[in-house]
Amino acid sequence: MACDEIGALRLALMNVLGGSREAERQHEEAELGDALRHEGPIKSLASARTLEEAKQQLEGAIVELEQRQAEMLPDDPKVHYTKTLLVAVKGAEGTYRRLQADLEQFHRGLEEIHDLIHEIYPVSEQDN
Repeated sequence: MACDEIGALRLALMNVLGGSREAERQHEEAELGDALRHEGPIKSLASARTLEEAKQQLEGAIVELEQRQAEMLPDDPKVHYTKTLLVAVKGAEGTYRRLQADLEQFHRGLEEIHDLIHEIYPVSEQDN
């Protein structure tokens, strides 16, 4: 059983964060396999290049996972795994939203610091 939503989110974060993560990328891509070759929420999430795009694609992947879980019969051998996966993915989404909000707040804080420095040390036309 694959945790496609988690793996796809990891790939999206690798895209956003950059850096040298080739071994991790290859591992996730191998686990996702066919899910990356077919159009759908997993491929879209794994391809996300921005924080906002990843958030939107994660929401789509959660909707699809919720639909799959809702359509399962109670005696399906994968029902408990799917419920657990849904809880884990929703937990990851909550953490993702908090981190994104923290980054937005950090970004706004930098602007405030920048403005304060210019209040203390005004830029004159000669400085330009």
